[in-house]
Amino acid sequence: MQVREELYGSANQPVVVGKRDEQENWLFPVKGALDPHDIAIAVGERILKRGHVEEIANRVSRLKQAQSAVAAMTDVSARTPYFCSGCPHNSSTVVPQGMRAYAGIGCHFMSQWMDRNTLGWTHMGGEGANWIGEAPFSKRKHVFQNLGDGTYNHSGYLAIRASAASGVNITYKILFNDAVAMTGGQRNDGGLTVPVIARQVAAKAPGRSSS
Repeated sequence: MQVREELYGSANQPVVVGKRDEQENWLFPVKGALDPHDIAIAVGERILKRGHVEEIANRVSRLKQAQSAVAAMTDVSARTPYFCSGCPHNSSTVVPQGMRAYAGIGCHFMSQWMDRNTLGWTHMGGEGANWIGEAPFSKRKHVFQNLGDGTYNHSGYLAIRASAASGVNITYKILFNDAVAMTGGQRNDGGLTVPVIARQVAAKAPGRSSS
């Protein structure tokens, strides 16, 4: 797209293909990752349309055979991702029987795949905002919202303020593991601690329940 925009309107504007070919047929998938072997096959076939080169034809043929073999493979087993051994999320994401929790963007997102009565999520920093919209139309009186300490530190506290201002009945479970785990396990900026979080939440949401 960037190449096409750069050349658009030039004196000798060329035809630029990428996701689609000259006939508007899909050349590469619009979603997901691009497989380098599929790219090599597509490029090779386009070269061969302009002139036969035996070496390229042989390589394209071998790549197609290899891709067909990979596509025919089936998984012999599957392992659902889970929390690391010793991670506090193993226990902190558990909710009382009959209760419901929301997930968020973070390692605790995986609790949706576990027996944790956790369902639904929103964008990073918007944890709990979905309940603000849902609560007036739900027979459920209360939900838990899981929120990682990393997300809390850079944007999640705004969602807590919004929930408090809206008056919805929600309990935030701020999952403290002293790390921004999704991007490599860096320490939180600013020396964040549990007592600091407790004081901040009490100041931002006075009179509201929080954990």
